[in-house]
Order: sequence, then structure tokens, then C-alpha cells
Amino acid sequence: MKRVPAWISSNFWPLLPAFLALLGIAALAAGCATAAPTWPLVSAVRSKGHKRLPKRAVTPATLVENSLQRRGLSFGTDGSVQALYSYATMRHESIDPREARPGDIVFFDTSSGEGRCGGHVGLVQGIAPGGVLKFRERRNDEDRESVADPMRPSQRRDENGRVINTFMQPRKLSDPEGTRYYAGQMVCAVVRVQKIAGAGARM
Repeated sequence: MKRVPAWISSNFWPLLPAFLALLGIAALAAGCATAAPTWPLVSAVRSKGHKRLPKRAVTPATLVENSLQRRGLSFGTDGSVQALYSYATMRHESIDPREARPGDIVFFDTSSGEGRCGGHVGLVQGIAPGGVLKFRERRNDEDRESVADPMRPSQRRDENGRVINTFMQPRKLSDPEGTRYYAGQMVCAVVRVQKIAGAGARM
């Protein structure tokens, strides 16, 4: 049996602790490479305390509110058309529909009778020849470009065949006499929104 060289025997025991330490470090590094870190990631630390608010569903009212807020108004409602109507008429100027211009809010009375303004809402986009209001609205979960003629509320088309009143509700055989169908028949208020002191009040 061959003897271990003298230089190995004399240096092995002093180097053993360092050798074992290197083996321990290698094992620890291998474990860290496969295990998921338990400390907070940078992105998690940064986002802590800054919860993202859930988005509200787009409704006829929030469609208009979002547009107004992008124009610099700071206000909020419960998301209903009636709350928006109350805010707009209390804080801003109601005008004659014939004076409407882009950016104004147009409200509709969609009830079976008259006198309940604030059932639906749209945002005036432009004025067509003859004073026809072109407005953007949200209905049946769709954004729409519609028209209303408050001066000729019961006409579907003008003398040139152009549509001047959008159907706000379909005709049904069971409808009572006098039922309103056209947007022009249901226009009940137009409000011009100005950025004024106190406009940041929340409903």
C-alpha cells in the first residue's frame, strides 16, 4: 500500500476548515438559485399604499362625466343620470336648446309622461343645418352618434330626407297613444358647463 505523500498529509488538516466552508457556500448558492425569494420585490414595495381604484362601468352619465373631467372640472356623482342632472343644473347654466353648441350637455325625459327630466343624457358634438343637435350618447352598452331637433321634434327626417331625430325607443304595438319615440321629443334641458368656483364639490 502506497503511503500518502508527506506534503499532502502535512497540509490537509489545516486546509480542511476552509474546504468545508467553500462546500457550504456552494450549497447555499445552489439553494438560492432555485428557491423563490421571500423578500418584497421592488415593484411590490413601490406599489404598496398606492392601490389602483377599480374603474367604473361606462354608463350614459359616466361617459359625459369623463369628458367634463378631462376638460378640467373636478366633481363626482354616484354615476346616475339623475345625479349628473342635479349637479349640472345647480352648478351651471341652463340654456335654450337653440343656443346649444359643442361641449354642452343635453338631457332627455324618457319617462312615459312628461316632467321627469334626467332620464338620459348626451354630450353635444356639433350643430347641423337647421339647428339639429348632433350628440354623443351611451345606450345599450354602445357609444352612439345621434341627432335631435328640438324645433321639429315629431319629424324623423327633413325635407331633404336627412334624419333629424334619432329613435330613443322602438315602436311597439302596445304603446299608448301619444308615446314619444324621437330624441327631439324628449329633449328637456341643455346645460352649458363652465369651470367655476366650487365646481369641485362632490354629490
